[in-house]
Amino acid sequence: MQTERKKVVRALRSRGDHDRALQAECSLPRWVDSERDAGVLLQLDVEPADIQAGDI
Repeated sequence: MQTERKKVVRALRSRGDHDRALQAECSLPRWVDSERDAGVLLQLDVEPADIQAGDI
């Protein structure tokens, strides 16, 4: 499943993870694929399953 990077950044900021949001802006491509980018998402404390479920 794909989602825009800005949605991931927005989700991180909404939970107060501003440092991780900045890291996401720098390390994620514009379109985030939950499978391809799973490693980076886990480093950012974002569950790839949340993207697949549409929670982000």
